[in-house]
Amino acid sequence: MKRARAKDLERRGNNFNHQGDYTSALSVLQEAERLSQQLSTKNVLRGDILHGLGLAVYQLGEPQKGEEHLRQSMNIKRRCLPANDVSIAATMKVLGECLRQQQKFDESEQMLRQAVDMERTVNAPP
Repeated sequence: MKRARAKDLERRGNNFNHQGDYTSALSVLQEAERLSQQLSTKNVLRGDILHGLGLAVYQLGEPQKGEEHLRQSMNIKRRCLPANDVSIAATMKVLGECLRQQQKFDESEQMLRQAVDMERTVNAPP
């Protein structure tokens, strides 16, 4: 039951993120995150929620907090998903932007390059 509620909140929060309503996204995703804390740390849903939270707080001007959530998300996704999963690449791209915002240029460039390489691998013709 809590997983279903957390998934519903994750979807709503990410819809707010896509609409640019980061304040509403943050509110909804914080509730989803609270529920997801009771899920396994190897649960992709928790990784998705943390990705959404990281994006929202980054867009609201707190790249350090965004970085924390995005690193947690990336670690969970790397444990749960195939190595070149596009979901990992998506998190790495947002994390790269957070790092750039904080003037961590070398790490940002490395993160963004890895994300692009992953996407190329996934989208390469067979």
